[in-house]
Amino acid sequence: MNSQVTYSIVVPVFTVTCKTIATVMSFVVNYIGSKFWVFRDEEYSYAR
Repeated sequence: MNSQVTYSIVVPVFTVTCKTIATVMSFVVNYIGSKFWVFRDEEYSYAR
């Protein structure tokens, strides 16, 4: 297999994979973050 062909296939796949991982990670972080802050807000409201 030609190295140029391999490169032209690997790079787009790698780029898409990285973008997908980044999107999923940011979604997970936002989800956990929102859960965490809701939990913290409940603690504060109980404390008052």
